[in-house]
Amino acid sequence: MSELLSEIATRLRAQVNEVLRRWEARVMAEVPAASTVDTKELRDHLHILLEQVVIALSPDAPPEVIHALTTSERHGGERALLESYSLGEVLQEYSILRRTVLEVLEEARPMSLEQRAIVNDALEQALIGASTQYALIQRRADHEQMEEARAETAALAEIDENKTQFLAWLGHELRTPLSAMTNALYILDKLELQDERAVRQIGTATRQAQHMSRLAEDLLDLSRISRGTLEVRPERVDLRSSLRDAAEASKPLLEERGHRFHCVLPDEPVWIEGDPVRLVQAFSNILNNAARYSPEGGEVRLCLEREGPLAVVRVEDSGIGIDPAMLPHIFDPFLQIDSGSPQAIKGLGIGLALLRRLVEMHGGTATAHSEGLGHGAEFVIRLPLIEAADVPSEGA
Repeated sequence: MSELLSEIATRLRAQVNEVLRRWEARVMAEVPAASTVDTKELRDHLHILLEQVVIALSPDAPPEVIHALTTSERHGGERALLESYSLGEVLQEYSILRRTVLEVLEEARPMSLEQRAIVNDALEQALIGASTQYALIQRRADHEQMEEARAETAALAEIDENKTQFLAWLGHELRTPLSAMTNALYILDKLELQDERAVRQIGTATRQAQHMSRLAEDLLDLSRISRGTLEVRPERVDLRSSLRDAAEASKPLLEERGHRFHCVLPDEPVWIEGDPVRLVQAFSNILNNAARYSPEGGEVRLCLEREGPLAVVRVEDSGIGIDPAMLPHIFDPFLQIDSGSPQAIKGLGIGLALLRRLVEMHGGTATAHSEGLGHGAEFVIRLPLIEAADVPSEGA
């Protein structure tokens, strides 16, 4: 354990500035109250906090460093004195910090589940310290306001739970009629009808039924993720195979939209540890998204490459693009982007949310880039590679 702590502490100490750089950019984009705080004040407490986390992770850290009034508590207390900051925004800052620390450390070298748990635990303690101190000061300042905040939090939690229950119910209710429709269409297709119009209509109906079936499964999976019950069954996977299967699953929509599709994969296997079914689901979602939000006759490109210890998948399209103001929220569930283009097919806004959560469950990250409306978009998924020595040879 001491060796693990020492290694993580050393890696984090070397990456503090990079963590802060990314953290500041994301907080400024995602946390409204951050724009009201001086940049130096925004960073200073987090810089000290990260140094303290490094010390706490060190095997020889003195007890007084770990148990004294922490920098995170000072940070939470000072945030409470700022009228613009809510408790939710303090929590959001630490959520972004957790994501950024793990991302930067993973880019340097993939971490084991035990190492990720150690980092998560250290940052969780910081989060508890900040939120607790924030709540204490707010309570002293205005007890009534805190009571309202608790009631609002409980109401939001209830709304979120109701939404999760509704998604699960909707997914289950859609399954039965869709199964009957799909079976009926399958039988009609096997009759080998001679009427070309009937054949075309059956083909269109089949594709739509399949799309609705995938949508129902996505709704169920989103509700399972919200409840923490979604299972991922990892095994050694050649990522090229998952991408080929995802491309095949998205082929009907790409062809229906008349898109030119380019798939660039390396000649050698790209081994990762993942759930083949969930990987295909994630990548077909992002390809379907590119197909829907690109005007007919567009171009979609899928590329896989290696970057150090990571496998990097890029999906580029010539579609409607993304407004820079929307980029920080592009992976939010049920987000609807109004492009003004009558040719774009709007979905429910669950595909990208599910993509990111599935990728994170595999220890990876998903990001989006766009030069703005009308300039297409690029989605980049990074997943940790398996060391060559960990991959069994053929016939073993």
